[in-house]
Amino acid sequence: MSDFESDSLVISPVLKSVSVHRDLAPVLGAHLSHPNNSYLFYGPPGSGKELWALAFAAGLLCSSGGCGSCGICLATLARRSPDLNYFEKFKSSLSVDTIRDDIIRLAVLSPNQSSRRVVIIEEFDNIAEVAPVLLKVIEEPPASTVFIIVARTIHKALATIASRCVRVEFSGLLDQEVTQWLEDQGLGSKEAKLTSSFARGNLDLARDLGLDGRLENRLEAWGEPAGKRYTNAKELILDASRVTNLIDSVTADLKKQQEIELSSFKATNQKSSGMKGIFREVENEHKRILRFRRKVEFDAGISIFLAYYRGSQFFEGADPVQAAENYQKVIDASRTTLRQLNAGVSETIALASLFGQRR
Repeated sequence: MSDFESDSLVISPVLKSVSVHRDLAPVLGAHLSHPNNSYLFYGPPGSGKELWALAFAAGLLCSSGGCGSCGICLATLARRSPDLNYFEKFKSSLSVDTIRDDIIRLAVLSPNQSSRRVVIIEEFDNIAEVAPVLLKVIEEPPASTVFIIVARTIHKALATIASRCVRVEFSGLLDQEVTQWLEDQGLGSKEAKLTSSFARGNLDLARDLGLDGRLENRLEAWGEPAGKRYTNAKELILDASRVTNLIDSVTADLKKQQEIELSSFKATNQKSSGMKGIFREVENEHKRILRFRRKVEFDAGISIFLAYYRGSQFFEGADPVQAAENYQKVIDASRTTLRQLNAGVSETIALASLFGQRR
């Protein structure tokens, strides 16, 4: 539960514009005129913490309390405000030197355009080593600086810092909240609803699945096999390869982003102690994220396959009992496919086997 409640009717436009966790708008709005020096936004991945951190920052920096349309608001929401320092780093890369040389150094600078400076630190979870360094500046903060720390949970290492912060807890999102957010980003109603059903309340996954320009390709690649009657193994392999090639293209884009992030991190942390160990941790984190991203694609894709299969022409005029038995057979096969993928079986072979259930 959050540290505070509010019946305030003051709703800043920039806060009101956030379409998830709308109940936070009046609560955070009440803090805009006289903010605390430090806030902790915590909750599961994809729960909208980062959206609210930026919206709240815009409200803090805007002279009108977050009009949502001025240059300061727009620059803050785009992470380009000179009075916003946004640290979007992997949790393992937040070293003591990073905290001391970057975060604290910037935090004590006077604001440029606004009356305040806002420092947002994202993915601040694995902080046992750096917590004491950050704690000192939070306990004795510059008068004009507001910290917003974003984390998944309040674990033991974060407890002392959390006690100095106003805590705001984020729960997982409802499908309709994710749908509305996707529509706000320009996705069509049908596509937004479909994407949110695959994202399962995770805004980050919804963005990746629905807004990367590949939604139509996903629907086609996974949906077409559900309506086919295959006559030979070659067709099965071709369609399975089409899916894995699509997922390869998704992870290739992610790999490029990770290479850029790692290169930038190396360039700015060459003098930090223990860099080899930190680089290794970041690289391992990259690999974990890639594996998870691939798993998300398969989970969502198989859901698409099952949805298309259920509504395919196979059921038109079919005996209801037989249709139900066939559908259950494919559901069982999909579970087997997921187990095979987790066990390292060839993705193409596993998918070909699943699509083959449609014979």
